[in-house]
Amino acid sequence: MQSFLDQYDPLWVDLLSIVIPVFLAFLIGFFFASIAENLRNKYLKKKLKAKTEEYDRTDSELKQMIKEYNVLKNKAPEKETKSIVKYDQSYKLELQSLKAEYDKYKSANVTLMEDNLAKEKEILRLNNAASNLNLTKPNAATTVFQKKPTLIDGKKTNEATEAKAISPVRKVDLIYELNKIVGESRKTNKTDLTKIMGIGESLALKLNSFGIYNFDQVSKLNERAADLLEELTGLSKQKIEDNKWVAQANSLK
Repeated sequence: MQSFLDQYDPLWVDLLSIVIPVFLAFLIGFFFASIAENLRNKYLKKKLKAKTEEYDRTDSELKQMIKEYNVLKNKAPEKETKSIVKYDQSYKLELQSLKAEYDKYKSANVTLMEDNLAKEKEILRLNNAASNLNLTKPNAATTVFQKKPTLIDGKKTNEATEAKAISPVRKVDLIYELNKIVGESRKTNKTDLTKIMGIGESLALKLNSFGIYNFDQVSKLNERAADLLEELTGLSKQKIEDNKWVAQANSLK
C-alpha cells in the first residue's frame, strides 16, 4: 500500500487522506439521517391516521346530531300547535264560564234594582195618596225618622229634620256612591251604632238600610259622604261634624 502511494505526488496523497474520511462520514450521516426521517414519517403517518379516525368519528356524531335535530324540529311545531290549541280551548271554556257567571250576576242585580225601584214607586204612590187625604202621620218618603227632642247647647231639637223627596233612581245612585266611600259590609259585621252620640235607634236603622252597619264604615265618612247623608236623610252635615261621628267611630272600633 505504501509503495502504491509512493508512486503518486505527496500532495494528492494528503488530499485523499482528507477527502476519503469526510466522504465516509457523509455516507454514515446520510444513512442515519435516512433512518431518522423514515421513523419520523412513520410517526407522522400514525398520528395522521389517529386524527383522521377521530375526525371521521366526530363527523359521524355530528351527522347523527343533525339528524336528531331535524327530527325534533319537525315534531316541535306539531307539539307546540297542539299545546296552543289545548290552551286556547281551555281559555275559551274559562271565558265562557266567567261570562255566564257575570250574566247571571248582572241579571240578578238588575232584578234587585227593579224590585227596589218598584218598592220606592209604591211608597211614593202611598205617600201621595196619604197627602191627598191630609194625613199627618209621617211616612218613609216624606220623613226619614223622628225621635224625642234632645238637648243640644241647652235648646230642644229633633234628631233629624225632614228630608226632601228624591226620586227612587236618584236615591239608588246616592246609596251606591255612599257605599263606594265607606265600603260595603254585611249584617254579620254589624255593630251597635247607637253607641255613637247623635245616632239613635231610628237613625241607626236608616243607616243600616243604606248599607252602613259598623263603626269602621262610619269612621270613613268624609265631607262628600256627609253631603250624601244630608240629601238622603235630611240630617245636617254640621251635626255630623259637631258630634264628631268619625272620631267616636275610630275610638269604638
